[in-house]
Amino acid sequence: MDKVLSNNPHITLKILNEVSKKLMETENLATCLASNDVDHRIICMLLEFADKYSKEVNGQIQVNIPLNREGMANYCGITRETMSRKLSKYEQDGLFEFKGLKKLIIKDLDKMKELIS
Repeated sequence: MDKVLSNNPHITLKILNEVSKKLMETENLATCLASNDVDHRIICMLLEFADKYSKEVNGQIQVNIPLNREGMANYCGITRETMSRKLSKYEQDGLFEFKGLKKLIIKDLDKMKELIS
């Protein structure tokens, strides 16, 4: 492996870039989850999912959520009931709209980002 990396610096650079990217993502996640504010943790998680799993459909940002409500709650360190209540509140506030259980249409990305800044 050492020989391959030393003989192919472009491969080494790509690997370092990917490792660096993953490290930054992990650091951002740890910082976000260390927050005591539940709203902050949930919005951070949703924005991370939007960054990784979204696509534009008819001018809207559609996010395919990779977890169910229980999984999202565990991810944020809260109960499923709290997750469901908070998601319903955000939806009523016009931040996003769920289409089924795992599709999210973001309606106000700027407001979501503002909530965690």
